[in-house]
Amino acid sequence: MKRTLIFLLGAGIMISAVVAGYMLWVDQSLVHPFELISRGDSESQVLAHLGVPHRITGAPANVAWGADGTVIKNRGECVKEFWYEPPSISGEAYTVGFDSHGQVVFKYHYSSP
Repeated sequence: MKRTLIFLLGAGIMISAVVAGYMLWVDQSLVHPFELISRGDSESQVLAHLGVPHRITGAPANVAWGADGTVIKNRGECVKEFWYEPPSISGEAYTVGFDSHGQVVFKYHYSSP
C-alpha cells in the first residue's frame, strides 16, 4: 500500500513536470517568431513564422502594436485577426491583425499578470 502510494505520488509529480515543460516550450516557441513579425508583412510571411493559427476571427473592436500600451479603436484598418494560443493556464495569446490587402497592421501579446 505504501509503495503504491509513493509510486502514484512520484508518477503524478513526473507527469506534472512533463506537462509544465511542454507548455513552457510551446509558449517560448512562439515568442521569437512573434517578435519577427513586422508591419506590412504578408499573411504568408506570418504563416511561415508562426504556422497555422489556432483560430481566425474578423475585425476586432480595438487594435494595438506590441508592448507600447497604445490601444486604439479599430476604424476599419484591421479586417482579420490570427490567434495563436499556447496551451497554458495563464490565458496567453498572440494575435496578428491584417488589413484588406492581407498585410499586417497590428500584433499584440495578451498575458495575465
